[in-house]
Amino acid sequence: MSDCERFCELVLEVGADGAVTLTEPDNTGNGYEATIRLHPLQARRIGELAGLTSETTARRELLRLQRRLSLINHRAEQLAHWLGSYSDHEHADLTAEVGMAGALADLVRECVEDFAHEPEPETVEPVPQPVPRDNAGTPTGQQTADLFSTTEAHA
Repeated sequence: MSDCERFCELVLEVGADGAVTLTEPDNTGNGYEATIRLHPLQARRIGELAGLTSETTARRELLRLQRRLSLINHRAEQLAHWLGSYSDHEHADLTAEVGMAGALADLVRECVEDFAHEPEPETVEPVPQPVPRDNAGTPTGQQTADLFSTTEAHA
């Protein structure tokens, strides 16, 4: 095993192949241990079911935040331009407001430039949902028919 960690009495080990082995003593005094070995994809799916973020979910969230930040950038630039060009400077001193709007536009532009050089992916693949199976490993229920239908029927 390449990496080992203890959590209470549970020993977590990650093998060179990425498999996770969980070992816990049975506390009966006979020296036996309960052990389970998980494939990396099984461990990942358990984490997703527990509400931990998957890489696909994180990427989708990042893209959503980038779209929102781009919109804020556009609006901040519009505000700074409008205040500088069309506001009523004859009847009010808007020097501070114009300066703040310009600073906001500059700040948001800097944030947008952080991700502007990254190519945006075409699409983000959805996280596949598990198919219920019986004890023999055969798909059960309505999902069995769905496995053989076209994706256009579900769109």
